[in-house]
Amino acid sequence: MLYLLVAFLIASPLLDLASHRKGLWRLSHAFTLACSLACLALMAYSYGASGGTWPRVASYGELGVGTCLLLDRASLFMASTALLLSALASTYALGEGPISPGYCVAFTALMAGMVGVSFSGDLLTLYVFWEVMCLAAYALVAMGELREEALEAAWKYFIMASAGAILMLFGASLTYGLAGTLNMPLLARRLEGASDRWLYVALLFFLVGMGVEAALFPLYTWLPDAHSAAPTPISTMLSGVVIEIGFYALAKVMLVLFGQSAFLWQATLASLCVANMLVGSLSALVQRDVKRLLAYSSVANMGYLMAALASYNVSALSAAFFFVLSHALSKGLAFLCAGHMATRTGSRELGALRDVRAGMPLTTALLFLSLLSLAGLPGTCGFVAKLVLISALFSTACWWLGILALLNAILMAAAYIRAIWSMLGPPAKSVPRSGGEGRLSLTAMALMALLIVVLGFWPSPALRLAHLGARDLLGVR
Repeated sequence: MLYLLVAFLIASPLLDLASHRKGLWRLSHAFTLACSLACLALMAYSYGASGGTWPRVASYGELGVGTCLLLDRASLFMASTALLLSALASTYALGEGPISPGYCVAFTALMAGMVGVSFSGDLLTLYVFWEVMCLAAYALVAMGELREEALEAAWKYFIMASAGAILMLFGASLTYGLAGTLNMPLLARRLEGASDRWLYVALLFFLVGMGVEAALFPLYTWLPDAHSAAPTPISTMLSGVVIEIGFYALAKVMLVLFGQSAFLWQATLASLCVANMLVGSLSALVQRDVKRLLAYSSVANMGYLMAALASYNVSALSAAFFFVLSHALSKGLAFLCAGHMATRTGSRELGALRDVRAGMPLTTALLFLSLLSLAGLPGTCGFVAKLVLISALFSTACWWLGILALLNAILMAAAYIRAIWSMLGPPAKSVPRSGGEGRLSLTAMALMALLIVVLGFWPSPALRLAHLGARDLLGVR
């Protein structure tokens, strides 16, 4: 699978060059769509051909120091979610205007990085793919329509995430010094029961380093600028799945490598959960820019995932995996609809979006559906995700996190309903109806809406896969 992504990545510069030289800009989006669909098909085949043997480890080079890929149902779930959103974002982009040079290369690299981080079985491979993912994200943010704003956001993102990557490298170095290997399965065995103080320093480096990409408090400050300034498909990717991949990498390191030692950090993780929820939800409540509102709500939603990690519980972690899928679809649809409308009206202000409501009725309806799903409306996947996660938290020793998650859900529902109310008023001005809603863009948004409703009424298959993934994540050791 990674070989296929690497092959696509090698070919992407040629497609990028051809699409810009000959004006065939849709060729780049078609290429990234084909790439994501091909990898999704290969993942489905890998899952079916596994024979029930999980996890599977593929090592290259000398044992303990060579490259290692760890294929389990947790990594498959996360990588599949990332590729599904990539396919939908690429479909949406097919209906939009010309793109910046290098988009095809950067988007393909972003997909390769996310899948590589998911499947990494050693710390060096994890670091390499982490950098690939982050470098691609910096470049894609810089391609925003408002160039000055986009460059500033990309530069801020680059500085903070690069500092985080350096701390990750320090953590990997300390871990290697303690155990003599970077291989995760070997590290899990060699570090079992270890209580060296340098082990906790390494864990702190990983927590802070990965916490930047995972938008943990107080390291989230790059996120509102980057997510609001990036092109609409990239805002969808960043908020819908990239920060969740950052969380998954952190969870893998803490649970697989450090095992029970990570449990000792429960109070720290719970504190981060509370901080993310409060800061994210309260900031979202006062936003007038629709993209910044959605960005801050992503900060709050990371609090749910940190609550599941702090609980150290299979049910809570399986609910967190389903929450990732639900968030990818609901937040992704919200960004696509809001970006589509903002491009038409020339403003991201909530009040300005009402001006195009009459000319874009389907997009408006889909935006309202996505916001209601994020708010937890019954019949949507957002309701199922919050219900399952909060219920799981109440059944753990950290039951009080369930209360906080419920209060946060109420605050975020207020923010989403406020946004909908702001767009329901009479339009301040009339916007011409020329240009339509875009068939390809509307197709992508309609597919996401369909998945939101289907998972809202029939979540059991996805919940089952999420549960198996959580079991693998906690049982690798």
